[in-house]
Amino acid sequence: MKTRKGHSGETVERVSPPSEADEVNEINLGSESSFSHASGTTISSRIGPASDWDSLRWSGTAPDAEDMISIDVLAADSTVLIDNLSGPSGERSLSAIDAQEHPRLHFRATLTDSTSRTAPQLNEWSASYMGVPELAVDPSRLGAVPDTLLQGERVSASIPVVNFGPVASTPVRARVTLQDASNTTTTLLTDTLSALAPNGGRDTTSLAFSTTEFSGNNLITVEANTDGPPERLPSNNTSVRNLFVEQDQTPPAVQVLANGREVPPTFEDESFQAPQLPFVSTQPTLEILVSDNNPNL
Repeated sequence: MKTRKGHSGETVERVSPPSEADEVNEINLGSESSFSHASGTTISSRIGPASDWDSLRWSGTAPDAEDMISIDVLAADSTVLIDNLSGPSGERSLSAIDAQEHPRLHFRATLTDSTSRTAPQLNEWSASYMGVPELAVDPSRLGAVPDTLLQGERVSASIPVVNFGPVASTPVRARVTLQDASNTTTTLLTDTLSALAPNGGRDTTSLAFSTTEFSGNNLITVEANTDGPPERLPSNNTSVRNLFVEQDQTPPAVQVLANGREVPPTFEDESFQAPQLPFVSTQPTLEILVSDNNPNL
């Protein structure tokens, strides 16, 4: 038999049938009991990043006198920065928290009812803060570079960096690298751009290089960063472009002229008095002309 004190309707009784009375010595009755806890906690999702913290606000209901809502402010590593905030509703300044040291926060609420064990309700909580710069490399200019070039052709592109965030950035560091077919990375450009104004401020760097040394498959990567707080979406700080450089397979042509007449190629075992060779004076004027069908080399 299983029962609950004061709740006769929850009584459960198990009796073995008479036909099994001589065989059954034990009856098992399994159940899962649930109990209300005196308190519980909930933690907010990550808040930020912020360049300056303003305030925390929360709103809830605590119908009974024993009900209590308490709030803690936690750093990203769960270090408690502010505690002992209590009451069904309230507001607390966060300006004392250094956003450079703690660009992201969590809130933790503890809901307590030690008598009736009916939890108070936290309806909402929110933080107000100043956001951070949000840099983005404009991929359209790099995307305009042809994906296939002949060895020796030059690549040139202007690369804008835009700040979509609500606050100005610090000076922006731009870096362009190329990973070639042998997985060797070469830095093509490093540049420091100006601090970018909020909400669309931009500056541009220029990229120019020769493909002479980069035959085969290549990957161009553009990165833009600052020394400011971490950004909310760092992925758009990078832009990439695949580039295939077709190797020049035709060697240069060499032509030798003696007194203006072309001298045909000779071999080591060939006599210089062979009749097919032209007559050359003892003091000739020699010209060596080198040409290449690839105008970029």
